[in-house]
Amino acid sequence: FDNPFGDATRGGQLFGNPDIKPQKVFAYEMGYKSSFADDYVFDVSAYYRDIYNQLGVQYVPAVPDAYSIYTVTEYGNVRGIETSLTKNLSDNYRWEINYRLQKAAGTASNATANFNSAPSIDPFTDKPIRKALTEYPLDYDQTHSLNGTLSLIWGSDEGPSIGGIKLIQNTVISLTAIMNSGLPFTLVDSKGALVSGFYSERLPSDFNTEMHIERKILLKDLIGETMGNTSLAVYLDLFNLLN
Repeated sequence: FDNPFGDATRGGQLFGNPDIKPQKVFAYEMGYKSSFADDYVFDVSAYYRDIYNQLGVQYVPAVPDAYSIYTVTEYGNVRGIETSLTKNLSDNYRWEINYRLQKAAGTASNATANFNSAPSIDPFTDKPIRKALTEYPLDYDQTHSLNGTLSLIWGSDEGPSIGGIKLIQNTVISLTAIMNSGLPFTLVDSKGALVSGFYSERLPSDFNTEMHIERKILLKDLIGETMGNTSLAVYLDLFNLLN
């Protein structure tokens, strides 16, 4: 029902389609998980997502003015493999390393990605030449993703003490490092004309670190046993820690 009052005589308008068919995504995943040496867990999985009947636009060569309408013409697929190695909590610390290799390709990253790709006109037949659907990297196609987390965790009556006071009991300190390969983009000139193919260029890789510090305060320690196990959590999140 988008743009129901648009003026079709202006030409080049995009109209909604209340009779549009539903979009569909089928996802498949197979994995293996195993623990070893008591504290360690290895996990690997492969996945595939079949994305079709996706929302797009269709050029309608109407007379006297052509227009476009929403329809389900786009498709894509995402395939990848993800693996992780985890050390479970022991001796007040745990860590995890996760790596993902992925490829995401399709004919459009969003519904109106091909709106400006109007078909050209055949000079002999005066009819539009429809462009074939061509796969290219989707805007979230991130080939490599690697992250690791180290967490230091102290429960009740744990950690060093000063004068009999456990300063870091019920405290969690977590440090995460994230590295991703660059996302694709389309290079255009100062007038917006294409200089490269759709999403054929890549942004540089990025690296980031984050820290989370959290302290749980048992209200029964402040107010009394009537509070039971009710607690108050105070935390601090630090983003882009090293810059």
